[in-house]
Amino acid sequence: MWFGVNPLRWNKPTAVSPRGHRSLKRHLPPQGSKEDSTSTTSPTNQGSSVHPSPTLCNSSSPDHTPVIPLQAPFSATPPPAPTSTRVLYGHTAGVCALLASDDRYIVSASMDATLRVWSRGSFHCYHVLKGHRDVVCAVALNATFLVSGSHDFTVGLWRAAADFRLHRRLDGHAGHVTHVAFVPSANVAVSAAEDASLRVWQCDVGLCLAVLSKHTSRISCMLITPTAIWSGGADAVVSVWRVPLSTSTCAALLLGFFRVHTKTVQALVQCQQTVLSASNDGFIQTYDVVTLTPRRRLVTGPPWYTLACLHRNRQVVASAGDGTLWRCDLDGTEESNARLEVLPGVWIPHVQLHAASEGFLACVAASTLFVVDVRSWRVVGQCDTPHGGLIHSIAWLNASTVLTTGADGLIHCATFHLPHDDKQEMCELVTLAKSNQ
Repeated sequence: MWFGVNPLRWNKPTAVSPRGHRSLKRHLPPQGSKEDSTSTTSPTNQGSSVHPSPTLCNSSSPDHTPVIPLQAPFSATPPPAPTSTRVLYGHTAGVCALLASDDRYIVSASMDATLRVWSRGSFHCYHVLKGHRDVVCAVALNATFLVSGSHDFTVGLWRAAADFRLHRRLDGHAGHVTHVAFVPSANVAVSAAEDASLRVWQCDVGLCLAVLSKHTSRISCMLITPTAIWSGGADAVVSVWRVPLSTSTCAALLLGFFRVHTKTVQALVQCQQTVLSASNDGFIQTYDVVTLTPRRRLVTGPPWYTLACLHRNRQVVASAGDGTLWRCDLDGTEESNARLEVLPGVWIPHVQLHAASEGFLACVAASTLFVVDVRSWRVVGQCDTPHGGLIHSIAWLNASTVLTTGADGLIHCATFHLPHDDKQEMCELVTLAKSNQ
């Protein structure tokens, strides 16, 4: 699974050179440690290294938009640091993608052309998966298969129930494969690449069911639902495709084609019966899932990079290129949106919501990790990671631990003491239980 923006491209006006220059640093574990060792450290006082507290936005901020600062004005107290940290060693080049939503494993994909499967409890490295010949930058997992996407133009299929042995290497793409995902409740995988196409694969036999090639530039994001495949591209187009059940042509599968943006579509997310797209052009557009028609522009603001949906509240959180997070109501107006300055002037390429509770989200700016309380809309945790540069991916391990990766090949685990509203959480659990009866 690819978390957010491609770290080898970063989708910024100034492109970052990919693996071809071979200029990546090799990060080795401390002397005397094993290849897949972990390191733990006690929390330190990060007061001298945290970024200065921002103030309320100036007059250039959008009118009638409430601005909530990182902390109280003139307060010298930074957000709490992690209560404990741990570092996982093993990869010999940058880690591009990370998967921790599965209740069995942590999976990491690296520029060293390998994937690693780790224990969620002991952090021991169970398997090192070798089969690709270049950067592995996307990964997804279901009950049967692990699927990976690589810059060697191939898709890897690994059997999860058979020690992750390589099942098939799927050829067909003519560019870097940057996104992979499974169709829910089916052994069907979808891959997207910089050759401006998507491919749909029957995993059991490795058959390509369809090539979806309506875009004219690289695929920058995609969203998979049980009945449709949504794709966004650098050509500013959003396309919708029917999920093929057998070998099909591209024309027969195309359901919708929307040119509502003027720049790269960076993110797609579904919230109930609404799909939202975010773009560098500063617009977040909504679409009706049933009628497949554009609805309205939810918000106009800075360049957008990621979206996360708060299903219970019918809200969406968007990260921007100016170091802010926005919380928008799907049924509200722009005046009801909340704006939070995380790190002014520094773009936020990744946002990861804690899916089970929807109470906290993690985001990154440069090499700093932030944890935001969604209810109070304030930063409740902050950590300067050891990556020393842009963070490539983030993932929640559990209700209090966030994983980050970077170009140094490390997986950094930070555990925070987060404020939980036990009464509200109990009410939400009761409501959820009643709705499932």
